[in-house]
Amino acid sequence: MAGDELKDFLTKKRVLKAQLTKFKEKIDFEKIDKSEGDLIVDKCKELKKKFEDVFDAIYTACDETLIDSYVEEQESILENIDETYLTVVRKFKTSNCSSSKTEVSDSVKLPKLSLPTFTGNINEWITFKDLFNAAVNNNSSLSDSQRLTYLKLSLKYEAFKIIQSIPVSDSNYEIAWNLLEERYSNKREQVFALIKRLMSLQQIQSESTTALLNLVDNINEIIRSLDILKQTLENFSDTLILYIILQKLDSSSRMWFERQLKKDEIPKLSNLIEFLKDHARTLQHSKPSSNKYQKSYKSTSLLSNFKCVYCNEDHTLQKCFKFLNLHVDQRVGFVKSKHLCFACLSHLHMVKKCKSTSSCKHCQKRHNTLLHIDRNLKVQNQGLSPQAEVFVPSSEPTMSNMVPSTSVCANNLVKEKQNTNVLLCTAVVNILNSKNQLVSARCILDSASQKSYIKRSLVKKLGLNVKNKSISVSCLGASETIASGEIDFTFTPHFNQKFHVKISAFLIEKITDNIPTINLPQSLKDSFSDLLLADPNFHNASEIDVLLGVNVFLSLMKGEAIKRDERLPFALSTKLGWVIAGSTAFPVENLEETSVSYLSVNTEELIQSFWELEQIPTSSSFTKEENLCEKHFIENYARNDKGRYSVKLPFKAERQELGDSKGFAFRQFLNLEKKLLKIPNVYQQYKDFMSEYLSLGHMEEVDENSVDVKNEHFYIPHHHVIKESSLTTRLRVVFNASAKSSSGVSLNDTLMIDPKNQDHLFAILLRFRSHNIAVTSDLQKMYRQVNIENEDRNFQKILWRDNPPSPIKTYRLCTVTYGTASASYLATRVLKQLAIDESSNFPKASEVLLHNCYVDDVLFGADTLEEAEKLIPELQELLCSGGFKLHKWCSNEKSVLERAIKIEDSKNSCEIIDAKSIKILGLAWEPTLDEFYCTFEISNDSDLPIKRTILSSVSKIFDPLGWLA
Repeated sequence: MAGDELKDFLTKKRVLKAQLTKFKEKIDFEKIDKSEGDLIVDKCKELKKKFEDVFDAIYTACDETLIDSYVEEQESILENIDETYLTVVRKFKTSNCSSSKTEVSDSVKLPKLSLPTFTGNINEWITFKDLFNAAVNNNSSLSDSQRLTYLKLSLKYEAFKIIQSIPVSDSNYEIAWNLLEERYSNKREQVFALIKRLMSLQQIQSESTTALLNLVDNINEIIRSLDILKQTLENFSDTLILYIILQKLDSSSRMWFERQLKKDEIPKLSNLIEFLKDHARTLQHSKPSSNKYQKSYKSTSLLSNFKCVYCNEDHTLQKCFKFLNLHVDQRVGFVKSKHLCFACLSHLHMVKKCKSTSSCKHCQKRHNTLLHIDRNLKVQNQGLSPQAEVFVPSSEPTMSNMVPSTSVCANNLVKEKQNTNVLLCTAVVNILNSKNQLVSARCILDSASQKSYIKRSLVKKLGLNVKNKSISVSCLGASETIASGEIDFTFTPHFNQKFHVKISAFLIEKITDNIPTINLPQSLKDSFSDLLLADPNFHNASEIDVLLGVNVFLSLMKGEAIKRDERLPFALSTKLGWVIAGSTAFPVENLEETSVSYLSVNTEELIQSFWELEQIPTSSSFTKEENLCEKHFIENYARNDKGRYSVKLPFKAERQELGDSKGFAFRQFLNLEKKLLKIPNVYQQYKDFMSEYLSLGHMEEVDENSVDVKNEHFYIPHHHVIKESSLTTRLRVVFNASAKSSSGVSLNDTLMIDPKNQDHLFAILLRFRSHNIAVTSDLQKMYRQVNIENEDRNFQKILWRDNPPSPIKTYRLCTVTYGTASASYLATRVLKQLAIDESSNFPKASEVLLHNCYVDDVLFGADTLEEAEKLIPELQELLCSGGFKLHKWCSNEKSVLERAIKIEDSKNSCEIIDAKSIKILGLAWEPTLDEFYCTFEISNDSDLPIKRTILSSVSKIFDPLGWLA
């Protein structure tokens, strides 16, 4: 509906533009008199009002991404009308100018006022609010929908997200403005932000006129803002001291103080002092009995008496930091002097008696990796730097902040102070995706990498086209990995969308572990609060999405560097903002874990995916690939004289090349045949299935000597699945189009991602329940009723023979095949096309096909018996015209079933389900009582249930309509 409305409004706009053009062509400014001038003025006002109305309607109906272009067009048209209006007004010096909604200058044409922008920085809110009020809110000629449009154009980043989902309309402007007021008009936060800004003004290093004037300007701006907030110099001293004290409090004490305040109240200093006294007394009275413990502790989950032979501490020699810090020659000398095993470093035996199967990871010789001496040391780095950890063999423990929801491990934990940390150059950028939207990503700038890299998971999120390229990446330790695929993309700094960088990057599964490896103190970030940081959260451990190589790194550098303190890292100026890199002496607690055996199950992710399974999805537009898939179908589907449809496989425009697939399919078939020979009854069902497939014309034998077989093709392995609950076919043959060819590419890898064509399960079930008479049926062999065009059938080859002595033959599947990535889309899209093509002949049945089908299940109904008896044959005729047939009928009304039987008998086919209960879309339905019910097992274990057993039981319950919730 929204699309139709937009078309109507755009048509009205075109008509008005044509009227405006003809109107201006008829005006002869040299010959018009006073009366004609008045008519022209009135006509200008009328046209202007009509244009404003139609553009308001367009803003309401159009997509938000198009608003900018329509705003520019509206301004151009209204400016055109204003020129005509002013020319006439000046000619006759009429006083009507004051009544016009267009305010202009008769003498000087002023430049256009640009809209102020607001990113969410609370320091900028007061200035933005004043400018926006002056430019937009106080302009009486604007409607509220126009004001909301301008407001959305003025907001960026965090501020824009607050009102992003609010539709453009007159009634919504006040709501949007109030949301911003509620978020940013907090007087206390504004005052404290100004004080923080005042306290963090950069110290002037040497006498400088520019620096002094800049300092004065900043101070005056802060004082003016404080005046607006009624913080005069007389009462400001209390607020300043209050702010300083609050910064010195621990987070818990500050939280308790903040909780007793009103929303935007600025408390008095005396209030804070009284609170601190009371809070101290409370802590004194509630202080627990003292138990002395050491902050630095050592624990082990396995009882052991390991003593390091080097430092005599409770750890093995491999984990001794003092031993690891020795030069390799010193380590070898120590092992020899203590007569330790060269393989496992044990003092209990020598290397000849060592049972360890491990060898050196560098040279594979019979010694420990820690004792490896590389006489010709060469560090090779053609791709990723040492920081980009694809897989680097190492004997050192790795650090991670991720704590699994469930873990079973035998490990040693050591909590120690780490006095120094090294920060790498990181930045946050916005990458343009396939929909021209910005997606935030965190990157690392690496001067030691010749190429740039991007995580494969991010590429999927961006939806960009991937080029078929591969490179071998080698890094420290001579380990190698393959980066397959390359994309071109554009990114901008997180604070500036006007500066763009276009680069190419190779796809890789993982770039590195979290950078930094552990969270660093907030005080480290505060040391650089006066700088515009490329990565605002550089001190927090976080994932890296993109690695920018040396060519990009050097082009982004500006050359300026700041070193403020020996304890602080460097600040380097780049076009992405200031990056923080180097050693820092801020002490942090470092947790290291060495796992003997480890099992991890992320319960939170499992629970989340379980909830999302039954969540009602929000409507969303097609992706670029889904649009291409839809376009491909429309351009390539066909219908023969019998009404049956044929389609082509939706291959990607830039697909990877398929390798040899026959060898793998051949081996799979021999293994399958070997298994089937051991179970004759299943083998017979398999042969019956394939015989039926061939007899129905759904597959055809291929002549291996024909020229056609030399064209590009793909062999699909197949196997069987058995469904005992099936009322018709208990054994089905399924085809594995995800099997890889020799190039590592499968048929499914080359097919486009298909959009969803049918309504959501939730909506279908709700509509099904709304009818007095409910009817269900099933489309018989739905996929196999849609033909594949002859040229694409070579991609659906299979191997088969009835009996082992006979030769293995090659067949082609002629219809849409279950197991290919596009099968569901092609079959359901044909149903949709059938409903569209036959809507004039079968209007009601077409609606059923469009909105009440879920894959091959049809759920519909009627309010009266007469309506149902008319609808059933209409639906059957509609489907029959496209080559489809309904079977497995069921209803809560017996006479409807009798009607269905009569109709089907005339076509020599009858299959009615007369069971007490049946499954429809995963739910149990009892037709005679017209009741739904859920079945699940309750554990009778005597042990008390735990979260895992409860979740296991709940996850087996399918409840899409939320009856049990």
